[in-house]
Amino acid sequence: MKLARVLVVGLLAMFALSLAAASALAEGSADEFEGTGAFSGSQSTTNLFTTHAGKVECKEATFKGTLKGSASSVEVTPTYKNCKAFGLTATVTTTGCKYKFSNPVDLKAEAEDTLHEAEVAVVCETGKNIIVKALGCEAKVGSQSGLKKVEAEKEGTGLLVKANVSGIAYTLKGATCGGEGSFTEGTYEGNVKASPLAVN
Repeated sequence: MKLARVLVVGLLAMFALSLAAASALAEGSADEFEGTGAFSGSQSTTNLFTTHAGKVECKEATFKGTLKGSASSVEVTPTYKNCKAFGLTATVTTTGCKYKFSNPVDLKAEAEDTLHEAEVAVVCETGKNIIVKALGCEAKVGSQSGLKKVEAEKEGTGLLVKANVSGIAYTLKGATCGGEGSFTEGTYEGNVKASPLAVN
């Protein structure tokens, strides 16, 4: 029950849903997150957010958060750099938005407590969105919940977090998007590796 569980996003989606990261996490007796202190992670495979306009990918994707005690959910702040979207140089702005992981479930027997699954949500402050900007096309991902799925598996002293998320809602605006409007078929996939800074 005291194995490290790190949620990193892989992304999540929203753009990440890319993933998201956690470290210093362990599992509590009621499928909750436990730990104390800051945690961080980075992508180990290129995380892809696929939209109607094309793919969004960044060379750098990092995730940070803090956990104190035990909780049924944990929030992670994503940062993306050196990005391309729809085949063009792009920026991804996540200011005011976080990924929230919740409802952790064991996927293996208690004696093999190494594999877990969680839902992910995009939680943004009022008026904020995750924004992807490329020449002539802008994608926005706003607050949404219940997205599946993200798996976290113990790997050495850390965790490998795998995002395979579908049903992401987003909007497109601009002449080079290949179509404007609201869509709900966005997907996010990719892996994030996190090592615990401390384990209870």
